[in-house]
Amino acid sequence: RRQRSIRRRTLVLVYLPRSATEDHICAAVDRALGQQGNVRQARIQRERWGTSKCWGLFEFADPETAAAAHEACRLSQVSLHDTD
Repeated sequence: RRQRSIRRRTLVLVYLPRSATEDHICAAVDRALGQQGNVRQARIQRERWGTSKCWGLFEFADPETAAAAHEACRLSQVSLHDTD
């Protein structure tokens, strides 16, 4: 039951800029949704040597916030620029 709840609150975000950090993504989501603290837990997947694989798992406070973040991503309202 707990696993199902976590799955409904978690998004896999892809095509992240290689230079982006978890904090960068969280801030971009917060800007798009117009409030702070939307992401409860964030983890960008990395190669053994630390380079980003350009995707990550982001857990939100509740399923509704995850759905709003998904919609904001779908509408290109969450954006970051790669500096590399």
